[in-house]
Amino acid sequence: MQPSTIVPANRLGQLLAEARLRNGSDLAELADRSDGRFTVGELSDLEAGHRLLNDRLIGTVTSLYEVDCGPIIPQRAELTIDLD
Repeated sequence: MQPSTIVPANRLGQLLAEARLRNGSDLAELADRSDGRFTVGELSDLEAGHRLLNDRLIGTVTSLYEVDCGPIIPQRAELTIDLD
Protein backbone atom coordinates (compact mmCIF):
# COMPACT_ATOMS: atom_id res chain seq x y z
CA MET A 1 0.00 0.00 0.00
CA GLN A 2 1.36 3.45 -0.98
CA PRO A 3 1.48 6.25 1.61
CA SER A 4 -1.31 8.79 1.32
CA THR A 5 0.25 12.08 0.23
CA ILE A 6 -0.30 14.83 -2.27
CA VAL A 7 3.37 15.85 -2.28
CA PRO A 8 5.19 14.72 -5.46
CA ALA A 9 8.19 12.58 -4.48
CA ASN A 10 10.47 14.15 -7.09
CA ARG A 11 9.66 17.70 -5.90
CA LEU A 12 10.24 16.78 -2.26
CA GLY A 13 13.51 15.05 -3.16
CA GLN A 14 14.76 18.08 -5.06
CA LEU A 15 13.99 20.40 -2.14
CA LEU A 16 15.70 18.07 0.33
CA ALA A 17 18.85 17.72 -1.79
CA GLU A 18 19.07 21.48 -2.28
CA ALA A 19 18.68 22.10 1.46
CA ARG A 20 21.30 19.50 2.35
CA LEU A 21 23.83 21.01 -0.05
CA ARG A 22 23.03 24.54 1.11
CA ASN A 23 23.55 23.47 4.75
CA GLY A 24 26.82 21.69 3.93
CA SER A 25 25.57 18.34 5.24
CA ASP A 26 26.04 14.89 3.79
CA LEU A 27 23.70 11.92 3.86
CA ALA A 28 25.70 10.11 6.56
CA GLU A 29 25.40 13.10 8.91
CA LEU A 30 21.66 13.29 8.36
CA ALA A 31 21.24 9.54 8.87
CA ASP A 32 23.14 9.83 12.18
CA ARG A 33 21.01 12.79 13.28
CA SER A 34 17.83 10.85 12.48
CA ASP A 35 18.54 8.51 15.45
CA GLY A 36 18.05 5.42 13.32
CA ARG A 37 14.83 6.50 11.62
CA PHE A 38 16.52 6.73 8.21
CA THR A 39 19.54 5.07 6.62
CA VAL A 40 21.85 6.72 4.10
CA GLY A 41 20.20 4.60 1.40
CA GLU A 42 16.70 5.68 2.39
CA LEU A 43 17.69 9.35 2.41
CA SER A 44 19.35 8.90 -0.97
CA ASP A 45 16.14 7.34 -2.33
CA LEU A 46 14.13 10.25 -0.91
CA GLU A 47 16.37 12.82 -2.58
CA ALA A 48 16.17 10.92 -5.87
CA GLY A 49 12.35 10.99 -5.68
CA HIS A 50 12.10 7.20 -5.49
CA ARG A 51 10.21 7.01 -2.21
CA LEU A 52 6.83 8.37 -1.14
CA LEU A 53 6.19 9.46 2.43
CA ASN A 54 3.01 10.17 4.30
CA ASP A 55 2.50 13.70 5.63
CA ARG A 56 3.75 12.80 9.13
CA LEU A 57 7.05 11.45 7.82
CA ILE A 58 7.40 14.40 5.46
CA GLY A 59 7.30 16.61 8.56
CA THR A 60 9.98 14.46 10.22
CA VAL A 61 12.25 14.54 7.17
CA THR A 62 11.84 18.25 6.51
CA SER A 63 12.72 18.92 10.15
CA LEU A 64 15.81 16.74 9.80
CA TYR A 65 16.85 18.68 6.69
CA GLU A 66 15.88 21.99 8.32
CA VAL A 67 13.33 22.77 5.60
CA ASP A 68 10.02 24.55 6.21
CA CYS A 69 7.37 22.03 5.19
CA GLY A 70 4.63 24.68 4.94
CA PRO A 71 5.17 25.34 1.23
CA ILE A 72 5.58 21.60 0.56
CA ILE A 73 2.43 20.25 2.19
CA PRO A 74 -0.68 22.01 0.91
CA GLN A 75 -3.35 22.90 3.43
CA ARG A 76 -6.20 20.45 3.58
CA ALA A 77 -9.72 21.42 4.45
CA GLU A 78 -12.24 19.20 6.17
CA LEU A 79 -15.03 18.11 3.89
CA THR A 80 -18.48 17.61 5.40
CA ILE A 81 -21.24 16.00 3.37
CA ASP A 82 -24.79 16.46 4.59
CA LEU A 83 -26.89 13.58 3.32
CA ASP A 84 -30.15 14.82 4.82
